[in-house]
Amino acid sequence: MGDPPPTRLDRVENGVGLSTPITESEELAARFLRDLWGYIVTQALGVVADLGVADAIGDASAVTIDELAAAVGAERGALYRTMRALASLGYFTETAPRTFGHSPLSLLLREGAPASLRHIARWNASEPFRAWSDFGAVVRSGSPAFGRVFGAQLFDYLSEHDERRETFNAGMAGLAAARLEVLLAEDWSDVRSLVDVGGGRGVLVPWRDSSAVAREVVGLGDDTDRCRAMCARAAEHGREMTWPAVARQYVESFSRALASETRWRLISSAKCFGA
Repeated sequence: MGDPPPTRLDRVENGVGLSTPITESEELAARFLRDLWGYIVTQALGVVADLGVADAIGDASAVTIDELAAAVGAERGALYRTMRALASLGYFTETAPRTFGHSPLSLLLREGAPASLRHIARWNASEPFRAWSDFGAVVRSGSPAFGRVFGAQLFDYLSEHDERRETFNAGMAGLAAARLEVLLAEDWSDVRSLVDVGGGRGVLVPWRDSSAVAREVVGLGDDTDRCRAMCARAAEHGREMTWPAVARQYVESFSRALASETRWRLISSAKCFGA
């Protein structure tokens, strides 16, 4: 059996196949349902991120669903339906029947890609997702859901679950990289204190608090596993600070700046000639 024919509301969501104009009520209903079903997108992105689907496609122009399922250890029918759903939202492209390639959005799911968001997708689809399912109790009681669902508040929980802490730290590091250009555009010269929640490459202490520095140094000395893990993450991050990597980043920054300058000149010229 094939798929059922699309309803008019399906066509409203896709914007195709309509013989009459979309009414305002139909557009509102489509928007409502997209928001309501957002949890499905979160889980779909989290699952393909966890399976490593984007890396299984790699640099190939396209990969069949059978090849993908074998590579990541998934049931091909379920994986196909998941990939087709994500492709309809711009994540991946179905280049031929049951064959998928990358889109600009799906590249963000690749491990090691610039500003990769793979691990934040994995994290958001796990513990936070379960905690948010208890949101009704939060609204009624005002107490946080995470501790009620998992028996400990977030950072206490992470301190006791090494694998989940690694996922959380990798997710936070990816978010920081994705937001780096926005952060660098700001003037931070008068800021005395910055907080980096996650990332796991160092320890933040209050401004000019020598006692806090001493406590953290002693703590790291007593926790060799944490210290080694932090050193490994710092070393991995440091590979991007080599001269070839820094030079590449400079070239990319100057290229973006030149492109912005060109656009500004074109806009200014158009305004001068009354365009």
